[in-house]
Amino acid sequence: MATLHIINGDGTLGGFKATGLTGEVLVWREILCEGPIQNYSDASSFFIDRKKYLEPDKKDPADSFYLQKVQPEIEKLHTVSSFDEIVLWFEYDLFCQVNLWFVLYQIQEKINASKTNVFLICPQSFDEVKDFKGLGQLNEKQLLSLYKDKQQLTEKDLKIGSLIWHTYAQNDPNLLVELYHKNQFEHLDCAANALRAHFFRFPNITSGINQLQQWILNDLKEGQKSEKELIIALLKTDRTYGFGDVQMLQLIHGLHPHLITKKEEKYQLTELGHAVQSGKLNGYTYQTFPQYIGGYILTKNKPFYNPID
Repeated sequence: MATLHIINGDGTLGGFKATGLTGEVLVWREILCEGPIQNYSDASSFFIDRKKYLEPDKKDPADSFYLQKVQPEIEKLHTVSSFDEIVLWFEYDLFCQVNLWFVLYQIQEKINASKTNVFLICPQSFDEVKDFKGLGQLNEKQLLSLYKDKQQLTEKDLKIGSLIWHTYAQNDPNLLVELYHKNQFEHLDCAANALRAHFFRFPNITSGINQLQQWILNDLKEGQKSEKELIIALLKTDRTYGFGDVQMLQLIHGLHPHLITKKEEKYQLTELGHAVQSGKLNGYTYQTFPQYIGGYILTKNKPFYNPID
């Protein structure tokens, strides 16, 4: 039986290799929750746009991580119809779920669901791990236990995943709000919480900033913090976004210099930052734009506020 394992990233790959599970492996390295996306009609436009955003200064293909390590793995999706089974190893947070939706869309487009079995491994907790955040924390024995209990996805599940991706990539967030409220995600039971986290990336109508930005201002209200200290605090607070250092840095830099300022390697609130943090001032126009939130581009003159806050 020909099997393809699609692994959510290099952090999981080491443990997966130790399991001894057989089959081809696709390592997912794209970060589709970040930067511009749309419903592309061809793969070449997708790769051009994504590389341009993620590696704007890399001109030599030999120096491009995207061209050498990201794109070749994604291109393996063109072969999914040749496998008898596909096993998806993904996590519950928004970062990972967005990637999963795209993969489900690609699979649904390319396979015959009556001939290829698709399975999902996506734990939201793990009894042996107190502060469980993802598959990369697990050893080979623990990963094998998840493999044993993998969930088979139906043709309907694949269609729902594809629909979520297409709606997420639209430039009209209201369409995604409608889909969220229907909440009929079948075996994709992490989708609702991930979408909820996505909506909290949009600014609050009163404060003008989003949930993550509010966390930053709240942290700095307690006192000055270095970049590293801020990132550590954000990563400890976050259990739904799944963002890493790069995404957290972008959030911090997006509030500088109007709402936060840096002095002697320490960030602190400005007077405007204090006013926004306390709810006395709407801070929308004091951010850095554009901001890419799914298929929607948030600009200074084109706000869209959190629809479920």
